[in-house]
Amino acid sequence: MSKQLAEQFIQALQDLEASRNTQSIITLFADECEVSNVVSPRNYAGKVGAQDFWQNYRDTFDQVESRFRNTIVMDGKVALEWTTEGTVKD
Repeated sequence: MSKQLAEQFIQALQDLEASRNTQSIITLFADECEVSNVVSPRNYAGKVGAQDFWQNYRDTFDQVESRFRNTIVMDGKVALEWTTEGTVKD
């Protein structure tokens, strides 16, 4: 299941980057999730928070593309390594 979920996340992120559609990535998050990253001081909570996080992420860029280097699946856990390149709107 974890490998399948990782593949779904990769596809959903690529869809978000290509089409700006957040729907497929949001379906991967639970109601009680928390989302954050090193760039944003805010912690986003729940599906609404995840929606805000990923919308803000995509809105940061004019063009953006992520390339995944490693998918590590072990003991029901997944780690993904990727690089994102893009241009900002201004």
